[in-house]
Amino acid sequence: MCGYCTCTAGYSKCCNHVIALNHVIASKPWITNELKELMAERDYALRVAKRSGNQEQWNEYRRLKNFTNRKIKSTEALHYKNLIESENPKDVALAKLRDWLK
Repeated sequence: MCGYCTCTAGYSKCCNHVIALNHVIASKPWITNELKELMAERDYALRVAKRSGNQEQWNEYRRLKNFTNRKIKSTEALHYKNLIESENPKDVALAKLRDWLK
C-alpha cells in the first residue's frame, strides 16, 4: 500500500498521488549564490534543532530563518524595482506600469 490510499503500488509508483522524492529549489532571478548558502545554512540549523530538541538550537534556527527570509524578500523587491525602472523594459505591461508610477 502506498500509505495515502488503498492501492498496492507503493510510495514511488502510486498513480494517484505525487510523492516528492527530491527537494528542488526553483531558480528565480533574484536567488543568488549568497542566498542559496544562507538557505542551506538555515536548513542545516533546522536539522540540528530537530535532532537535538535543544531550545538554544531552535532559537538559532529561528534567527537564521528570519534573517534569510528578510534577505530573500529585500532582494526580490530590489529585483522588481530595477526591472520596473529599467530604460527599455521587455514587456509592454512593465512599460505601462513604469509610466503609471511616474
